[in-house]
Amino acid sequence: MMDISQERIPSIRPLNNYVLVEPIVRTDEVEYKTLKLYFDNRFDRAQYQPVVCRVMACCKHIIYDPVKIRKSTPVIDQITKQKRTDVSWEPRYPNTMPWKTKKKVKYDDICWINYYPIVRAEDEHDETVIVYSGKKKYYLIHYSEIYCVKRKDDVIMLNGWILVQPIKSEKILREESLKKLGIVFPTQPKEQSLDKYGIVKYIGEPIEEYEDEYFCGGDDDLVQVGDTVRFAMEYNRRLEQSPVFRWFSGDELIVTRRRNLLGICQMAKVMS
Repeated sequence: MMDISQERIPSIRPLNNYVLVEPIVRTDEVEYKTLKLYFDNRFDRAQYQPVVCRVMACCKHIIYDPVKIRKSTPVIDQITKQKRTDVSWEPRYPNTMPWKTKKKVKYDDICWINYYPIVRAEDEHDETVIVYSGKKKYYLIHYSEIYCVKRKDDVIMLNGWILVQPIKSEKILREESLKKLGIVFPTQPKEQSLDKYGIVKYIGEPIEEYEDEYFCGGDDDLVQVGDTVRFAMEYNRRLEQSPVFRWFSGDELIVTRRRNLLGICQMAKVMS
C-alpha cells in the first residue's frame, strides 16, 4: 500500500474524466447523545458506504468520444483446441463518458456519488482508485458516477440525474404509523419496490446525447421542478440509502434519470 503525505494531496491532478473525492461522513459510527457507537458496515454494502464526499480535485476537461474501434483477439477454443478470432468493439479512448455533458464540478463542492464504485474498489483493494494518506482515504471516482453537488445553497444535478420526493401510498402511510406504535408486519414488502410516483425536487440540464446501444439521442426538456412523475421502478434508488445518514436535506429522496421517467401526471391522491 502506497501512503501519500497529506501535503501532497492537493498536487494530485485527475485525468480522463476522474474526480478526486474525500468522504466526509463516516458510516461505520453513529453518535447518540453522549455515546458514539461503532459497527461493522459490511453487512449491507449499499446502505453504509461513504457516498457524501468533498471534491478535492477534478479533471480539466470532460471527454466524450462515441467512436468505437474494432478489436480482433486470437484465442484457442478450450474444447476443440482450434484457433479462432473474437471480435469486439471498444471505445477509441479509455474512460470516455457514456453521454455528452458539461463539466460542472469544482474544488470544495460537496457531492453525492454512486456507492458501487467504492464497494468495488474496497473489495478489490484497488490502489489505482484508492489514495491513502495516514488514516484518511481518498477515491478517484469517474465523473459519470456523481449524482449531484451542493455549492453553498445551490444544488446542481449532474449526468442526467434528478431528485424526486416519493409519494407514498395510503397503505405505506398506515404501515409507517403502526410501526411507530411498535406494530411491525414481518411479511410486508420492501417499501422501495412500491415507489411509483414522486414530485421532482431538483433537476439539471438534459443530457445532449447518449452513447449506448439501448438509447439514442438525448434527454427531453419537458420535465420541470414540481412535476409529479411516474418512473420505472427497476431504476429507483435512494440518494442516501441508509435512513441513519440523511445529509442532503434530512428528507427521503429518490435519484433517477430523465430517461427512466415514464410520464408526467396529475394526481390528487395516491391509492394503495
